[in-house]
Amino acid sequence: MQNDDVIGVSRDCGSAASLLDAEINRYLNDDSANVLRELMLHRNWLNGKGGRPANLEFKNIAGMNLERGRLESAFLTGVNLSKANLRLANLSRAILVGADLEGANLTDADLSDADLRGANLHRAILTRANLRGADLGANAGENADTREGLRQDSGAAILTEARLDQAVLCQAKLTGCDLSGADLVEADLRGADMSGSVITGADLAGVNLEGANLSGMVVDLGAVDPVSAKQIAAIGGTVEPYVGTIDTNTFLAAIKDHEEWIKSSGASGKRLDYSEMKIRATNVPSRNLAGCRLRRCRVDGGDWTGTNLSMADLSYTNMAGIQLENSDMRGVNLRKANLTQANLVKANFDPLPLANGSRMWPSNLDSAVLRDANLSQASLSGANLRNANLKGCAVEGASFKGADLQGAWR
Repeated sequence: MQNDDVIGVSRDCGSAASLLDAEINRYLNDDSANVLRELMLHRNWLNGKGGRPANLEFKNIAGMNLERGRLESAFLTGVNLSKANLRLANLSRAILVGADLEGANLTDADLSDADLRGANLHRAILTRANLRGADLGANAGENADTREGLRQDSGAAILTEARLDQAVLCQAKLTGCDLSGADLVEADLRGADMSGSVITGADLAGVNLEGANLSGMVVDLGAVDPVSAKQIAAIGGTVEPYVGTIDTNTFLAAIKDHEEWIKSSGASGKRLDYSEMKIRATNVPSRNLAGCRLRRCRVDGGDWTGTNLSMADLSYTNMAGIQLENSDMRGVNLRKANLTQANLVKANFDPLPLANGSRMWPSNLDSAVLRDANLSQASLSGANLRNANLKGCAVEGASFKGADLQGAWR
């Protein structure tokens, strides 16, 4: 016996025509079918066999496998391609205004002259991608998309923590883009417009900025590798990212409140919590800063020997040259932090057992910069050191047992 619910139409509808209509409607309302149809039309258009450019505007095709796909000049406004596989795909001249490409794999993809205004590329992989002449900037102005009455006055693309190593960004428009924490190692940014962009925490080793416009670009030169810092300073026009400075007395008072907060289990005192602040060089040896938050800060050195920083959040913070010998760094978050030339002799980065003892919390040094740091006799057992820059580090007697060193280099 036929199950009438299979196609969602009652037998009372009667005719075969009604069933056919239902099938056609199902096909037309199925996103995947529409996508395949659009891709077929696009392929025919590219091959000169009729068809037309694909229109996948606002479609949800997250996670789709489009490796080596040819989507040049496709209309992709607002499309959801998060976590999609776009390796070696051709997206040149494509309209990707407001597209969601979070976590998408665009390795070796061609995005030349593409319109990416307002696109979300957070944690996207763009290794060796070609973005020559691409528009990722804000203030669309007269170039706004007016096709079919649609006007997209989009802001800048979001490129936070994107992997753009060896990407070609010549003549790209990156005005106002947030590139915080992005990997721009050996990226080609010749002639790019980076005015008003934010690149705090970005890795710029080997980047080429010849002829680039850096007016108003927010960058912490102290956190950039020396060669790139010299190149950026020579071009000029950049601004410091920090909006305020904490003087020594204020910082010491905050530490005292933090220690009271720990001692009283939160009943009194106050947790040390600053972000995007500059902290003057202060000596705080053997103090208890466990669980403090100093995110995206700049710490201008100081003696922090023997300090307890277990479970502290120091992500994106610039601590170049700081003294942290014999410090307790168990379970610390140093993601994208700068510890260039830091003294970390005998520092303990081992996992920290949580209160109930059921789980160990590893230290996170993902993509941290540890150039020329002294890690002699330090313990980094089980630490996350993925993509960490360990070039020139002293590691005599250091333990990396069980550490994740994928992508790390020396």
